[in-house]
Amino acid sequence: MQNIDWNDPKCALGTHFTVKDAIYLPTWARLANESDGLDDTIKANLLELFGQMDVVRNQFNKPIRVHVSYRPALYNVAIGGAQHSAHSEGLACDFDVIGMDCDSVRKYIVDNGLLDTWDMRCEDLPKSNWVHLDCRDPLPNGKRFFIP
Repeated sequence: MQNIDWNDPKCALGTHFTVKDAIYLPTWARLANESDGLDDTIKANLLELFGQMDVVRNQFNKPIRVHVSYRPALYNVAIGGAQHSAHSEGLACDFDVIGMDCDSVRKYIVDNGLLDTWDMRCEDLPKSNWVHLDCRDPLPNGKRFFIP
């Protein structure tokens, strides 16, 4: 695993993203840590995810604002997240692309077949203020664009 200082919010995870993007918990106003279940498996998942998010960022050629990525189980319950959320495994990122509305971002991704190219899934959430991408396998029906 790369030499990442998971206690330094400014530590780079790749080209465009930092530790803060990966593990900041906005409702609790702090970084996630080992007591929240942040272990080597989740860290490895986050590195894979943010490697893919660098590809997403390059595709749009615009800054991306991460809303949340890793959500520990207790945090996920506290905010009303899905019971088996990919966020709890460090496999999901909710974000927006600066200068674009989220419906346009989702449409562009789906219309251009980027989910297959990126090997990612996207939630179909019209009119939401975030785009959800995750690194889980496609649904059993092969779909990557899904209603949560």
